[in-house]
Amino acid sequence: MRSILFFVTCIGICYVVQGQITPDIKEIVSQIDSGNHYVYLDKRKAKEFYINAQQAAQKIQNDTLLANTYVGFAIMDRLEGDYIGALSYHQKALDIHLKQGDPRYIATDYHNIGALFRYSKDYEEAKRYLRKGLQLREGIRDSSELPISYMQIGVACRKLAQLDSAAYYYDRAYEIAKARADLEMLVKVNGNRATLEYVRKNYEKSIGFNLLDIPYLEAHEDSYSLTTRYNNIARAYRRLDNYPLAIEYISKAIEIDTKEHYQEDLYKDLLFRSTLLRKQKNFEAALKDYRKYKKLRDTVLNLEQVEKFTAQKVAFEYEQQQLADSLKFAAEQEKLTLTAESERSQKNLYLLTTIFFFLAAGTIWSLFRNQRKFTKLEFEKQQLEADLLQEKLQNTEKEASRIVAENQYRLEQKKNLLHTLDELRKVSKDQRIIKELNALALRMNLQL
Repeated sequence: MRSILFFVTCIGICYVVQGQITPDIKEIVSQIDSGNHYVYLDKRKAKEFYINAQQAAQKIQNDTLLANTYVGFAIMDRLEGDYIGALSYHQKALDIHLKQGDPRYIATDYHNIGALFRYSKDYEEAKRYLRKGLQLREGIRDSSELPISYMQIGVACRKLAQLDSAAYYYDRAYEIAKARADLEMLVKVNGNRATLEYVRKNYEKSIGFNLLDIPYLEAHEDSYSLTTRYNNIARAYRRLDNYPLAIEYISKAIEIDTKEHYQEDLYKDLLFRSTLLRKQKNFEAALKDYRKYKKLRDTVLNLEQVEKFTAQKVAFEYEQQQLADSLKFAAEQEKLTLTAESERSQKNLYLLTTIFFFLAAGTIWSLFRNQRKFTKLEFEKQQLEADLLQEKLQNTEKEASRIVAENQYRLEQKKNLLHTLDELRKVSKDQRIIKELNALALRMNLQL
């Protein structure tokens, strides 16, 4: 991403430094910078800035700035999952830079296209374009961007299960970043190296790479990366059957999840810690974590169901409004048609003979009758569609009520069964039976 932002703004910076920038170009560069600022915050604002910059660049026929706007549009399409649209914009930028012949920007275009294929999980194409960009960057000795290229190719190789090649590219990225004292890039490369070693089942090395970055991430208060690293360390210790350390690090991840309200990560990490605690036979703590996990997961899933149901309801209301607007528009169109036909008939009264008058009147009446018939059929069709949508909504509400009632019934049955087990334990004198009843009661509590 850093290479993309570099590409989008570097031309404007060069013009400012050299003192060759015109008032028009200054305004376009400002528009592009504003688009870059809002692209992850407010897509609507970003799009407005990019459109204004594009129109201005076309007006003064500045292909370099026009290419910058294409990259901005490509980023927006990628964020919305429109990979075909994003690829089209990146290709437009590439065409401009190939015509201009500057290898720096051509390399960046290849890198952007490769990254786009990686997002769409076409790793072979991603690797091919990323290597084309890497070859150009090596030729012009662009060391600032070389670690990014090596690291991205390493990711593509890892996804293709080419693990030795991935290790080679990660090592090259690390060497260059270390020579440049680029700590941020070193941390990113180490994260990828740790993932690679985990895939290779070298869990000790994976833990070592992750631990190297913890002080940097703590100093920069990068909460999301920290919880990811703690989670990865815990899972590696789990593979080594070192449950105490696995619990220690997953607990650190849970602490951050709770503080930063990473709800989805939190309930997954609670389930993982519950599993680790069961391995250590700490059933009381395992049950406590499991209950937290279940409650939080159900809350998250219920919110998703509510959002889904609300979206269906909004869609239904929108379709109803659309239907009403369509009927209103049809009525207005019919009224306009009748008015136009009436005016035309009045003119024909002065120009045509009585025979032509009757002919015209007959034609008008026929058209009017057909139009009314068509409108009536169309209205009936739309009314049937509206009834069908209403029935679907009612069925959805009934199904939701049925599921809630069924779950409540099952819960009550399990509670009754658990109560019965407690009563049996009280009256039973056989220790073996009591032990079995205790085990069954524990399993019932876990299910509840």
